[in-house]
Amino acid sequence: MHPGQPLKRDEIISRATKAAKTIKDPRVARVLGLLAKSGLLLVNKTFTRVLRRLKIVEAYWVGTNIEPRVFAVLPLVALHFLNR
Repeated sequence: MHPGQPLKRDEIISRATKAAKTIKDPRVARVLGLLAKSGLLLVNKTFTRVLRRLKIVEAYWVGTNIEPRVFAVLPLVALHFLNR
């Protein structure tokens, strides 16, 4: 597929299915839940199980695949949790 070409129906369905599966990934809940609980990121979903520690690998995955704002708050996370 070339840039600028319209997507075919099957491609749209496969991308939507993949996006729905990645949003349900537990890494998303762990990272976004911790950032929301800390007050460093506003999200429109409540997370019930929130961990106390953030794994950088998981934050990188969430920032790359789901929520790019995670990269913007990573320096704040380091300062926030180092000062505890």
